Amino acid sequence: SLWSITAPAFEALEIGQISFYFGFVSLIILSPLIISRLLKYPIEELQQIPTTAIFASPSALLLAGYIQSFPKKNKSLLFILIVITVLYYIIGLFSLLKNIRRPFNPAFAAYTFPMVISGIATKMSLNALNNIGYNLNLGFLLLIVQWIAILTVTYVFIQYLKFIFTKNN
Repeated sequence: SLWSITAPAFEALEIGQISFYFGFVSLIILSPLIISRLLKYPIEELQQIPTTAIFASPSALLLAGYIQSFPKKNKSLLFILIVITVLYYIIGLFSLLKNIRRPFNPAFAAYTFPMVISGIATKMSLNALNNIGYNLNLGFLLLIVQWIAILTVTYVFIQYLKFIFTKNN
């Protein structure tokens, strides 16, 4: 669904829309399978736990792609995508908050993209909602999500530098 985000820049809305639908159907099919697998076989190894945050990425990409590739928005679909994205973001955020206290490992990089794309999708969502008549004054929410993304990327970057340049690794 990355194509659905960039398609308008190439005047290829149809490709973006097809990409969105493929991603949306894939998300609907794969999400229950992934969730049931995680419930049945939870990730317990410390180095793999941050990868659970990656699940926030597909829904945020789909939301951003939908907003970009569909000039006329279906309000119901937009709200469904926002709700799914928020739920996955919260799961990723709880994972981040839980694991930030643990010793750093390179898998923490898995937190960066979901937090950043969720920030982008949040900004796009608020603009889209305003454009269709829902003038929500949620700028503070956008600031929080963006700051979480900035702090996450900064933290991982600094910890990576420490990890790379310390001799006891």
